[in-house]
Amino acid sequence: MANSDITMPFFRFGKKSAYTGLRLWDIILRLPRLGVGRIVQQNHLKVFSEPSLIKLMEVDANMDEYREVRGKVLGERWYRGHYCGVEDITSIANLNNYSLVMKMDEEKLMEDLKTCKKPDPILLPSTAAFPPVFKMFLKQQHDITADRYPLEVPSDLPNNFYVRVAEDGGQPTVPFAEVDGLGTTRQPHLYVDLPLDRATVPPPKDSISIPTLERPRRIERMSKLLAG
Repeated sequence: MANSDITMPFFRFGKKSAYTGLRLWDIILRLPRLGVGRIVQQNHLKVFSEPSLIKLMEVDANMDEYREVRGKVLGERWYRGHYCGVEDITSIANLNNYSLVMKMDEEKLMEDLKTCKKPDPILLPSTAAFPPVFKMFLKQQHDITADRYPLEVPSDLPNNFYVRVAEDGGQPTVPFAEVDGLGTTRQPHLYVDLPLDRATVPPPKDSISIPTLERPRRIERMSKLLAG
């Protein structure tokens, strides 16, 4: 039997990282003028059809006595074809997630930015349901009855250009089931013909009901102060 026919088993140990590639500092220190004017890409964003890239605008690198690189990096950033402006990317420069775009490919990549079709925005519902336990906590501890709370999208998310909350009267593209509770299960076949209704499957007789908690004195005092 030829040696080429022998296959060895492959095992993966440890946590699989979402990032692959070089640190941004490792790329910068190998380029003339610290890479100012060159284009880099974040490898975990290459799964999208729309190009995402960073054009280095300003680099200030300092190396201490332990050869640890510190400094500041500013770059023009495009996320999935959307121009984000000049951003400070120093906080993510140490991630092993970057690759350098060759100069021969820069022109084609910039053309793809102009011709790419940007994805349709994802509109979330304006409200989400309180979890049952937290809803009970509000009622018992603060005497507040509420079913839903306003949903907000953090402004610092990289994809906030395409994920936002539907305005008043707008029709969300994400169903309420995706934001209420635990969302939609990835294994729906496990729940086929499974009775989950409390009316058809009552709790066992020996189950313990959660007692109503007394409101702490601190909350009582705060309620009196607010009532004036």
